[in-house]
Amino acid sequence: MIRRGARPSSNYLVVANSVVCDRRISFAASGLLLHLLSKPDDWEVSAAALAREAQEGRDRIYKLLNELIDAGYCERIVRRSDGGKILGTDYEISDTPRDSQEPLEEPLPEKPDTVNPDTVSPYTVNPTQQSKEYNKVNTGLSNQSESAQERPPASTRKPKSQTKRGTRLPGDWTLTEEFRTEAQRIRPDLINRIHDIADEFKDYWVAQSGQRGVKADWLATWRNWIRRERSSPPQAQVHSLQRTRDRSVTEILTDTTW
Repeated sequence: MIRRGARPSSNYLVVANSVVCDRRISFAASGLLLHLLSKPDDWEVSAAALAREAQEGRDRIYKLLNELIDAGYCERIVRRSDGGKILGTDYEISDTPRDSQEPLEEPLPEKPDTVNPDTVSPYTVNPTQQSKEYNKVNTGLSNQSESAQERPPASTRKPKSQTKRGTRLPGDWTLTEEFRTEAQRIRPDLINRIHDIADEFKDYWVAQSGQRGVKADWLATWRNWIRRERSSPPQAQVHSLQRTRDRSVTEILTDTTW
């Protein structure tokens, strides 16, 4: 037989089962509620001291208090001076939800023990010893609004680097040695007329208006221009065109130097 020792006449807490089984609050908020209800009537503690005792952050304590406010176990009271200036905020804890809150949801009944149920009379508690405690949690703040305390810490994420801005091709741009070397490396067949190509490149891009004429890397733009440049006509073809220019048909047909 298992026998429970005598319950002491003091130093214990009686809480309704509906409070412990309230599904509207988290386990953490329920634990904070039971901890505060275990204190004497009108007992006070600051949020900072409560955070140190629970080894939690102060923001975490405020979050749990907000859960208790939503469920009706806690009431937020703003203290003001005679002139209306905010002096601080109190949180009043109760083991009974406020009437303005929704009624507690009844917990699901547990499956009864059908094997040798206990026949010992249940332990009864003197209902006069069950108190409705209203314990105050003093924030200990002066001349500060509650919203400033609940404000989350600023983000430490580094800002994204700004995109490099481009420039326009100067109107007095000339072919530099760097641009000439790149052209010779990519298209050595164009080196004989590289200055003509450079003039076309300059005239084209200087004439472009708006954002179309802005480039972040003009050397890369020059490389693409050189890659797309058409090859020069074969020298034999050029020579033949020069020989037949300004000559009559008879001279061309009777020419034996071909």
